[in-house]
Amino acid sequence: MCMILSFSILIKKDTNKKYNKLNDLNMKCEICGKTSVMGGLTKKLRGRINPTGKRWKRANIQGATVNGKKIKACTRCIRTLNKNGKA
Repeated sequence: MCMILSFSILIKKDTNKKYNKLNDLNMKCEICGKTSVMGGLTKKLRGRINPTGKRWKRANIQGATVNGKKIKACTRCIRTLNKNGKA
């Protein structure tokens, strides 16, 4: 029983990967250069500032084919390319 329990803990650790900075390099638009940014809220409660937790705001990066080449681009750039007829 002990071995099965420790094995399930190891699997659970591997599946819950947190966002790291190396993953940010893969999530970059090759056309406009849009990447992920850190964002957060600051609430004002009765004259005091209550900082809430920060979180990543990620760009919506999708795979697209432009002139026979596969690229990673944000949805805004893909829409623009489809509108201009270049995709």
